[in-house]
Amino acid sequence: MLVIIDKYPIESSLFRNCCINERLNLVYFIHRPKGMEGELQLPILFENACDTRKFYTEYHNALYNNDPQYEFKGEAWFSLELYIRLRDGHRN
Repeated sequence: MLVIIDKYPIESSLFRNCCINERLNLVYFIHRPKGMEGELQLPILFENACDTRKFYTEYHNALYNNDPQYEFKGEAWFSLELYIRLRDGHRN
């Protein structure tokens, strides 16, 4: 599924899990590369706990409903450079 945050698309199929840390206002996707490389996380930081829960709940609802896309409406920050490196693998 395509997750859109601030007009940036994230392909969630690259990740094996999505976890939440409400205390820190974080949701993070867990990526396990092929081979012997360790797990990597793509953390997404939200402005408050309400937005954090909203993203986590709505994302999982969209995933459960087999929606092709979920767009988060609100403030969130993540490293686009890290995502691109995860997406493109060894090419970067």
